[in-house]
Order: sequence, then structure tokens, then C-alpha cells
Amino acid sequence: MNLGQMILVIGAMAILSMLTLSINTSILQTYVASYDSQASIDAMSIGQSMIDEIVSPTNEFDSLTWNTHNISNPALFTTSSRLGPDLDSEITFFNSIKSVGDTAPFKSLYKYNDVDDFNGYYRIVKSPDLGNFYVRDSVYYVLPSGLDTYSASQTYFKAIRVTVSHPNLYRPVVLKSLIVFRRYLVY
Repeated sequence: MNLGQMILVIGAMAILSMLTLSINTSILQTYVASYDSQASIDAMSIGQSMIDEIVSPTNEFDSLTWNTHNISNPALFTTSSRLGPDLDSEITFFNSIKSVGDTAPFKSLYKYNDVDDFNGYYRIVKSPDLGNFYVRDSVYYVLPSGLDTYSASQTYFKAIRVTVSHPNLYRPVVLKSLIVFRRYLVY
């Protein structure tokens, strides 16, 4: 084999190597995008289930609205600094890892009774396909004039923010909801 043929063989091998590397990179990027898409869908479903649990009809707006819905001054609600579990039985607890298909309820379903109990709540939900999803909740008052604006004082509006993270997600999925206190007028 002469020098010219050797250079052609080396050039062909270099081109083949670059082509193989390019194809492998493309396949890897496709898998990463696929896992991100699947993780995003699962995260949105888990996050929406969390919001549904928080705004459940069995949960009150505030611990003070259990006996009456005739609160005419929002300053009577739980202060911003005290949002979260409010009884000894509601002290923040960590739920063990729970599979998506597991029928046993999370402790929050029978321990929490008002929306702000979920402030600071954390759980892990295990997906059969992708493993653990990490869910963190926050509940806070917002201004009536700007429902995206945090309020340090009590209002008739509480925002719910559920953040779901997973190693296959480029960034965590964040779902938000708003709950409004509806008082009953007594005539």
C-alpha cells in the first residue's frame, strides 16, 4: 500500500468516525428530549393532583373559617408568618415514597384540613417508569390588585405554588392556582 492510499484510508476512517459520533449524538439528544417530555407530562399530572388535593372541598380557606364563613375582615385570618400546619397533629411530616398506583393515601389527605396547612409541604412520588418526582408546595397571600404579587398581610386571596422536580427535567415544572375566600352574608 502506498502513501496516497494510506492517506485516503485514514481520511475515510476519520469521516466514518465523525459520522458515527454525529449519529450517536443525535440519538442521545432524541432520548434526552423524549425523557424530558415524558417527565414533563408526569410532573404536570402529579402537580395537578397536588393542587386538586389542596383545593379539595373538604379543605377550608383558613383554620378560622371552620365555624364561620362570615369573616368580614381578612386581618382575622392566619398571619403570613404562621401559614403551614397549625396543630400538633398537623406538624409537618415527611411522607415516605409512594408509587403512582399505590392506593394508600398520603397522610396529608387526613391530617390537613385547610389550604395553608400545605405551605412548606414536601412529598416524593415514585413513577413506575421514571423513578422519584419531588413535590414542594407553598401557599401565600396575594394582593387583590395583583394576583401574582405576594402580600405580607392577610387578604381574601391565597396563591398555591406546586413545584415538581425530577432529574430528567431541564427545569422544574411549576403549577399555580388561586383560592378565594367566599364569605356568606348574614341577613
